[in-house]
Amino acid sequence: MAKELKEMGFSEFNHNQNNGGLDTDEKPEDFNDIKIDLGQNQAEYGDQKLQMNGKGNQKAEGRHSVPSNDNINGEDNDQENFNQARLNQRADRCCNCIHIDYYQQYFDVTTQDVLQRLIFSLIPIKPKLEQAIGDNPEFYGPFWIYTTLIFLLAFAENLHNFIEVGYDEFEYDFKNFPPSLIVVYGVGFGAPLVLSLLMKWLSDIEMKFKEITCIYGYSFTSICLCVLICSLPIDILQWIAVIAALFVNIGVLFLNLNAELSKNAPKLKWILVTGICLLQIALVLIFKIKFLHMIKAD
Repeated sequence: MAKELKEMGFSEFNHNQNNGGLDTDEKPEDFNDIKIDLGQNQAEYGDQKLQMNGKGNQKAEGRHSVPSNDNINGEDNDQENFNQARLNQRADRCCNCIHIDYYQQYFDVTTQDVLQRLIFSLIPIKPKLEQAIGDNPEFYGPFWIYTTLIFLLAFAENLHNFIEVGYDEFEYDFKNFPPSLIVVYGVGFGAPLVLSLLMKWLSDIEMKFKEITCIYGYSFTSICLCVLICSLPIDILQWIAVIAALFVNIGVLFLNLNAELSKNAPKLKWILVTGICLLQIALVLIFKIKFLHMIKAD
């Protein structure tokens, strides 16, 4: 056995007197050399590992770290160039109004923005609606508020008739649907247009048609709630709802337009405010007496 081990390159083994283990005292230098060599290799490997870790960190930083200012500026410039190219393309086109992307700028709003503006349109205390609109007025909210109002007018009339006459004698009535559509959309977009033209012609106010339409449209939220309440066949409740809706509607319009009117047209402010108030009173009375005429108890 010892001979075979020598031929394989191992030295003779001696039994340890204490525990019968192997005696390795014959080749201490070989083991030291091996340990030293392993230490050097380990040190070299450690340096390589550090270098690799450094590269790995760089890659990780490249994937997860905040982009540098140069990258941000480059992306901003690319976006500006893209937007400018789109504007130039639109300017070179004939009849931009027939292209769908032309109207995208008028409907650029999020659901959270719409909900916030709807809430502020019911608070006639501070001009929160104007602050919520800021530099991003849109037609999305006003369009759907007007559309909802048109359907609520038809719904309220038919629901009241159903409650009054019962299921057996009830008949659907949508005769007032086309007139209400014309009146709501006509006043909803026509009144802001006339107001913006008057403000521009009389005092050179910079408030645009888009901003006025946005404020005016969201103010109809209280009128929608009024029409919904008027579906109940309780006359006193209907008139309370009408008065409350007018108070909220006119208050929201006055508070959110007052700053611009006081700043640019202080002499014309009360004339314009009076005109807006009379228009809203007439509009709500038309809804109550004409379009919802069957709501009145016989």
